[in-house]
Amino acid sequence: MVVLIIDKSSSMEGPKMDLAKAAATGTVSNLRPMDQVGVLVFDNSFAWVVPIRKADDRALINSRISGIFANEARRSLPP
Repeated sequence: MVVLIIDKSSSMEGPKMDLAKAAATGTVSNLRPMDQVGVLVFDNSFAWVVPIRKADDRALINSRISGIFANEARRSLPP
């Protein structure tokens, strides 16, 4: 079983998030269909983007990983 944990706080904006997602999809591509994988994201709290499941639907798992974005809460605050 593999659990990927990705920080989605605002400090991960830009290239850091791109690298984290590339590493996660790369890991998924090396799993066998019978392996189990889960993807957990966190900032102020945590959420399962991919609850633990078999890695037999890589397209779905990678789609959910690609939908992870850094929290942009800091941008919405007045200067």
